Amino acid sequence: MPELNWKNDLIDQLTFDWDYHFMDRMNGMTDDEYLWAPVEDIWTVHAGSPAFVDGGEPRDPAPFTTIAWRMHHMAEFFTIRWANHFGDGWDETPIEIGLTAADGFRILTHAYERWRDALLAMPEKKLAQPCGPAEGPYFGEFPFATLVLHINRECIHHAAECCLLRDLYRQRETLRS
Repeated sequence: MPELNWKNDLIDQLTFDWDYHFMDRMNGMTDDEYLWAPVEDIWTVHAGSPAFVDGGEPRDPAPFTTIAWRMHHMAEFFTIRWANHFGDGWDETPIEIGLTAADGFRILTHAYERWRDALLAMPEKKLAQPCGPAEGPYFGEFPFATLVLHINRECIHHAAECCLLRDLYRQRETLRS
């Protein structure tokens, strides 16, 4: 039986989802798909000075969100976690907002690759170390591996939502009202 290698297995889980489930299915996405708002109460990204993202206080139920909003959210969690655990700490500088599909992919891909590359370069023993104060009350005392699992789960979850929205966009003319 092959030996368990937590670091490789965690990274493999993330990269498999990214490469085969997300990027393959999102290839060729248009700006219309990226910003498609199929319902009235929806969070998305907006142009402006500076550009902004709908959001704020959590709501129950949570509002529907566009692919653009979801991809921005993914770029945020990769960027913030990279800054807090491999960079100089997140200084709360707003993360660039992609107003087009191409910009959204560029921003998200950069954030994802920086996170993935930092995981690849880190010593495996970091997985057993506490996350520390950067993660506050949620993950601060948990091992770093728990945070990596959480980030993987978030990526898989939001990537699947983006893929579903793209599927619905392609079938929008046949959707029942």
